[in-house]
Amino acid sequence: MKQIKLTTAALLCGIFVFTSCDKHNNGNNIDNAVYAAFEREFPGATDVSWSTNGNYAVVSFDWNGSRSGNDTDYTAWFEKNTAKFMMHEHDMSFPSIPQTVKTAFEESSYSKSPWVHEDEVDVIKRIYTKTDYNRNSSKLPAEALNFIQTNYQNYGIDDIEYYETASKGNFYSVEIEGSHDNDIELYFDTEGNKMESKPDFID
Repeated sequence: MKQIKLTTAALLCGIFVFTSCDKHNNGNNIDNAVYAAFEREFPGATDVSWSTNGNYAVVSFDWNGSRSGNDTDYTAWFEKNTAKFMMHEHDMSFPSIPQTVKTAFEESSYSKSPWVHEDEVDVIKRIYTKTDYNRNSSKLPAEALNFIQTNYQNYGIDDIEYYETASKGNFYSVEIEGSHDNDIELYFDTEGNKMESKPDFID
């Protein structure tokens, strides 16, 4: 009989696959700033175990914080170079997941035989998601494209990224390049209005 582990996310309806980490590789090349960021995010965490995975410091721990209400197994990811908190994962019982997620699952083919869901669900919260549109200017709001064409006539669009964030809303990051390889980074909200700077959305 096949089994399926259901995953729900705070920002995305999807399933995420992560590379497993060596939990015995504790504290390897992890800066003190990362430890400090972890303590700010998850005060009072116990049974803490650190590892690394590429550019990330990964920590597994137990936490009974206000966001969970119960002593729960957590895993969190921090950027090693910046100590930025990127995402966390914890378990939730299937009956406790939001009704909208449960309904979507029950309406999918995975809720039917031969699939059987497990009693626990992986809940994943990401601080942001990013979509890369490369040089596809059609993805930009008309107001943003008009601003670039009017104010930077000798520049071409080199890269477009669309950010969806939990705390600062959604916005576009546009890199434009001039004839002398001088790059400028511009930011626009979803209506195409120019923003003064990139939102600081890492809480």
